Amino acid sequence: MSVVSWAKNSVDPKRKYRFRMYFGTSKLKYYYVKTATLPKANVSVVEHSYFDYNFKFPGRVTWDPITVTMVAPADASDDPTNALYDILTTAAGYVFPNLTGANDQGPLIDVSVHLGTLIAVMIYFREDTRRIYKGAFGVVRGKVKTSDDFLALCLLIATVPAILFGLTLKILSFDLLLRESVGLIGMTMFGFGIVLWWADRKGPVHREMQSWTMKEAVILGLWQALSLIPGTSRSGITITGARLLGYGRSEAARISMLMSIPVILAASTLGMFDALRVANFAGLRDGAVAALFAAISAYIALSIMMYFVKSVNFTPYVIYRVLFGALLIWWAYA
Repeated sequence: MSVVSWAKNSVDPKRKYRFRMYFGTSKLKYYYVKTATLPKANVSVVEHSYFDYNFKFPGRVTWDPITVTMVAPADASDDPTNALYDILTTAAGYVFPNLTGANDQGPLIDVSVHLGTLIAVMIYFREDTRRIYKGAFGVVRGKVKTSDDFLALCLLIATVPAILFGLTLKILSFDLLLRESVGLIGMTMFGFGIVLWWADRKGPVHREMQSWTMKEAVILGLWQALSLIPGTSRSGITITGARLLGYGRSEAARISMLMSIPVILAASTLGMFDALRVANFAGLRDGAVAALFAAISAYIALSIMMYFVKSVNFTPYVIYRVLFGALLIWWAYA
């Protein structure tokens, strides 16, 4: 158990909580603390003799244990930045820790992986990314005149439902409860995998992205909001929605990937504030390595997915979700 950062909490000052402490090895990282002893360091002395002289040098540094009076757990909803970051990120990263009991890798690695994924998507769809970048200026100015402006506006609209749904989960305190359920993750992976298979088989294939409307942006935004339920793939659920709206397989995947850009960008930006508070040189180095490998693996995975989408269908992806979902259900309830 280690104390990484200290901060004043924002609760009612009439209460006796005095600190909010971060514990790097805990699932619930933040706790309200009433009292805590100050950490003290002990430095050993190392002596070296040189001819008739004795030289003393500082040796190993050890820290005395501290005594902490914890009052209550505190989740990210006490910090608006952390809350919105949790809303915008998906639940896929909670599967491995829940299955293995491994410690959380920390906010810096989370943000680095998101940034790496974002870089891969933007490089693969670089022409669309250029259009979104140009259109964003038109949206900011309040003038939607070109197709680029309209594309940026639709992506912004499609992001709003996920934020609203996530805030609802936060207010009702369902977010932490949902994340800890391996059984729920398995059921959503299995169930929405079947839904994707049905939509891929039944959906027409003639529409292209140029016909995207603001109404459909809202509809796909609602589909994307479902990805906040752990185990629901963001890309899978938005592809399902796009296929039911009549978009072809490659166009549905393209829309889904472009919808991820504002979500990942917002999540990474907001998460960076929390990550930098506990970062050091070693952490930044590890984060850079994680971002690099995430970008490479995401680009390879995206290339393979788009190849299968154009030449086959979504069946291999459905099989993976159904099998892995069934495994998680067995793991949780067997």
